[in-house]
Amino acid sequence: MKKGFTLIELLVVIVILALLSMIGLASFAKTQKRARDTKRRGDLKAIQNAFEQYYEDNNYNYPANASGVAPYFSGGSWPVGPKGENYTTGFVFSTSNYSKSIVLELGPTISISNLQ
Repeated sequence: MKKGFTLIELLVVIVILALLSMIGLASFAKTQKRARDTKRRGDLKAIQNAFEQYYEDNNYNYPANASGVAPYFSGGSWPVGPKGENYTTGFVFSTSNYSKSIVLELGPTISISNLQ
């Protein structure tokens, strides 16, 4: 009597391992997207806080451009998104208001403005 595994047994094990690894990779990818979305939410909150600090420090006026708010961020420059996104693009500025929307990878679009 020979000892060892048959070809069918080896194929079954390989298929099971492949299925488990696909499930793990899908879960890992979703976790990475969730982490990037969390960073985007945090960045958007930091931007909103910087605008409100600028507003209070400058006679209740918002900045007319992105460079005016930069000193209000830690490090003195705007945050950069997890995939290198530039948050100053698509931003609406004026001395009386601001607004910005970001599309999340796993969810809806989130927005900030002085009207919230």
